[in-house]
Amino acid sequence: FILDRSASMLATDKITIAAGRKRERTRVRDDKEIAARKEKRRRITRARNELIQVIKALPEGMNFNILTYSSSVEEWQTRPVEASPDNKKKAARFVKKVEADGVTVTDWAISRAFSNLTIDTIYLITDGAPSHIGGQKGKQLPSDSEKIIKQILKDVPIYNYLRGVRILTLGFPEAEEKFLKKLAKRNSGTYT
Repeated sequence: FILDRSASMLATDKITIAAGRKRERTRVRDDKEIAARKEKRRRITRARNELIQVIKALPEGMNFNILTYSSSVEEWQTRPVEASPDNKKKAARFVKKVEADGVTVTDWAISRAFSNLTIDTIYLITDGAPSHIGGQKGKQLPSDSEKIIKQILKDVPIYNYLRGVRILTLGFPEAEEKFLKKLAKRNSGTYT
């Protein structure tokens, strides 16, 4: 699992209402309740919570690892470990402590994931575009993003040569969808 922990993951997304459902009218009582609701919609909080649920559901005998990235890449373990109950608890504790800050060095994270020759699947969770400088404003990409995206799309086939690693991408609003769709499609995965 590769989790983006860049500063943009501190953003709070609006609640979307499924078609045909009525919006519940609730009364907000105080500032603490407002803060709690806002924190629940923060991207990093949602990503942590969902990743913890996925880790808890991993079958025993499967191996996994977690990489987080912003201005640097941090590995939970130096190599994938078995999804034992103890390792799942330790992984959940690691994920709960992930804080968002910095830029989005997606290329470094992907390269690091491919450095382990035993992996067969990558899940990339992000909300932005790869960048080493940041500075995204609105829907405009950071100035170095296009170059980094092209390099990732050029490098991954080399990393994945004769390996067949499947890449699944998950993007929050404002993620660079074209890039994530291409990366997944070219590597037998899907974009969500």
